[in-house]
Amino acid sequence: MNEGLYRKLTVISASAGFGKTTLASGWVANCDRPVAWLSMDEGDDDPVCFWTALITAPT
Repeated sequence: MNEGLYRKLTVISASAGFGKTTLASGWVANCDRPVAWLSMDEGDDDPVCFWTALITAPT
C-alpha cells in the first residue's frame, strides 16, 4: 500500500470477503497524508458520477 503514496491514485479491487476494507482502513489509520475514500458498486458505472464523487470526496 505504501507504494501507492508515490502515485496519484490507488485502486483496491477484489470480490466480497477478500479483506479490502480491512486492508485499507488499517493502512489509512497509520497514514499521515490526506485520503479520499470512495466506495463503488456495480450501479456506479457512469463516468460523470464517478469523477464527480472522486473530485468532491472529503479528504
